[in-house]
Parts: sequence; C-alpha cells; structure tokens
Amino acid sequence: MGCFNVACGISNLSINAGDPVVFIPLIPPTYRHHGFTNRIIDNITGTNTSNLIYSNCMFDPFCFPIKGNYNDYGGIENIEQDVNTDIVSDFFSLDIAIIIDIISETRNINDKSSILHEKFALHNFNDDTDNIFSPDFLIDIGFIQTLKKNHYVFPDKKSKFCIYFDIDEKVCDIITNDRVISCDVFRYDGKEIFLNKLFELYNYHFNVSYDNQIIVNILSSMAGMFIHRYVYDAMIYADQRFVYNMINVDIFDKKFDEARDKLIELSQKCELDSYGLYDFKNSIFDGAFSNWYFFSKMYVPKIIDGSIKQIIVDYIKFSRIMYSTNHFFFPTMNGEQGGNDVATKVVYDAVDSILKDRLYHCTVCGELKMIGEYVVDDKYDDYIYYNWICRKCICEQK
Repeated sequence: MGCFNVACGISNLSINAGDPVVFIPLIPPTYRHHGFTNRIIDNITGTNTSNLIYSNCMFDPFCFPIKGNYNDYGGIENIEQDVNTDIVSDFFSLDIAIIIDIISETRNINDKSSILHEKFALHNFNDDTDNIFSPDFLIDIGFIQTLKKNHYVFPDKKSKFCIYFDIDEKVCDIITNDRVISCDVFRYDGKEIFLNKLFELYNYHFNVSYDNQIIVNILSSMAGMFIHRYVYDAMIYADQRFVYNMINVDIFDKKFDEARDKLIELSQKCELDSYGLYDFKNSIFDGAFSNWYFFSKMYVPKIIDGSIKQIIVDYIKFSRIMYSTNHFFFPTMNGEQGGNDVATKVVYDAVDSILKDRLYHCTVCGELKMIGEYVVDDKYDDYIYYNWICRKCICEQK
C-alpha cells in the first residue's frame, strides 16, 4: 500500500507525513440519535434525516485523544505515552501502537493478513493451504460430527443450525430451521468465506475464544478521526470567557473535582456499583460522557486518583468548541492526494469574509465597530458581551 495523506476532522486541512496529530478512536453510536441505532458489532450506520444535532450522531469517541505524528499510512507514530494510552492498552491487553494499527488497517478477524487475525484467531491461516476449508477445520473450531453423515453441529443450545459438508460433491450448506444457506468454500480462502458468513448470521466469531468476543467486536467496529495537533491545541487553549461568555474560567476544573469527590464518597460507602456509575456519567461534566459505553470501566480509577484530570479538562474544552462549530465525530474524507492548499484557501477566504461581516458589525445597530472590543456588563453578572454588541448599544441596554 502506498503513502497517502489524511485530513483534519475539524479544519479539513490535509495532514501529511510527520505532521503532529491527535487521533480519536471511534465506535458506532451506543445511543440512538435520529435513526442511528445502537451498533457495537459492526460499523453500519444510517439515518432518515438531514438535520443532525449532536456531535456523536454517527460515532461515539471510544477514549480520549491519542497524540503522535501522522505516519503517512493511515496511522500514527511517535505516540506520546500518558495515562490515557496506558488505560487503553490495559483495556485491550495490547500495545497502544498495535491498537492504532488495527483501527487503521481495515481488515477483519478472518483475513489472514490482519493484525486481528494474528492476535486473536484460535487457528491462524498462515498461507493459502492453511485457508482451505475441510471437515477437520470444523472440528478444530468446536463443531461436533453427528451420526448423520456429513453433518456437524456446534455444541451450544442457542445455536440452532448445522453444517452439511460433502467434499466429493463440493457442497457446504448452513442449515437453519427455515432455510439453507450455501457457502462457496471450495477455493483458496474457503475458511475466511465460511467464518464471515457465520458471523453475518449469528454475530459470533467462531474462530475466536469466548473471552475475546467483545474485544474483537469492538476492535472490528472501530474507526478513527485525525485532528491536526495545532488545531486541537488552539481549541483547548482558547479563552473560554470569549468563546462561551463565561466569567468562571475554572468551571471545568471544578467539574472534575466534583466528579472525583463524588466517586470517592461512593467508594467509601461501597456504593460504587453500576447504578452509581450510571448516575455519575449523566450528572457530572454536563453529560459529556453519558454515551461513552466503556467510560466508567476505563477511567473511574484514574479520576479517583486525579491522574487523568488534565486530559479530561482539555477534552471537554475541545468537545465544546467542536459542538459549537458544527462538527461530527467522524472519519474524514481525504480527497486529493496530498491535499490542495490553493483550493482550500478559496473556501477559507469565503468563510473569513462571512465571519468578519458577522463579528465586526454590531448585531443591534449594524454599525462597524472595533475588532476585539468587548464590554463586561455588571447588570448581567455571568456574561461578557464581546465582538457583536458595540459599546454604545451596551450602554443603551443598561
């Protein structure tokens, strides 16, 4: 596979080899938004509306951003190890670099060339010969031959199907209660075809141990979103007073401290159960993580010891501006190889013109005013008026 660029999910600027990035692993939404259904198994999404509201309508973040440099092949290198990468690695029992490679390789568990296959398949298909389907393979992955010739069943009461395989007649059928599904397994990738068909029918990886089913499901369904590091940093270091009219610039630190105090209190009372954590996710941080399916399991211990604080505070600042600027958690469309900065400037010049018109004119009187002028109005203790209301109009409203 050749080299290629990716695009920043916020600015849409092309990201090239070596550029500093943050990478956000994504999973299909775990909550229903406008026709998008819960999908932890695959990555199929769909909707019947053209007016989506939430940043996570199409994907949810799986974890906090991972920092590094774009590696020119759809992944990242020089990964910055921190408490977040340690948590993600521990969750999957894999090195963080391998996890990123799995997300970016777009191969499934039954593809012999995939990292997923290498790490989790019970029986590896190392070459084309190993991938040829046979009755022995059915036995190897747990099927049992019945007294009826050429018939095999899986010893699970929930699995109401059997396999009919006749090597002489070159027939392989999956027989269920109401239909027969033929499988073309008489080719070099027969095992892969067979296992993919079984997963399509039963949402179970028959060549993966029971204990690893959920992990493989998650990794198989994941996508990723790149953001140029300079863009991400600009968002987290933005003056919140100007972006959100907030006097209290320490609100996110206080939110974290409240969450930590609540979790410590619950743990001391031995009430740190699933109900308490559900309430925690929805009531603290203004619900910022209420749809993060694995948030509590992954991050609660590090919230209690305080080591994840800065990462969470930074992410909340980023996500607020992301929402305010109408962006989705979504893989980006990479477009022209290497990007086209001249074409991009055409769009950004138009955006710049629109913003100047909106920000440099008072929305009350319409007159041109000084760039960056703002007024603190004592009448409204919680807000700073800035940019779009001129001093004259502020005075008239008092």
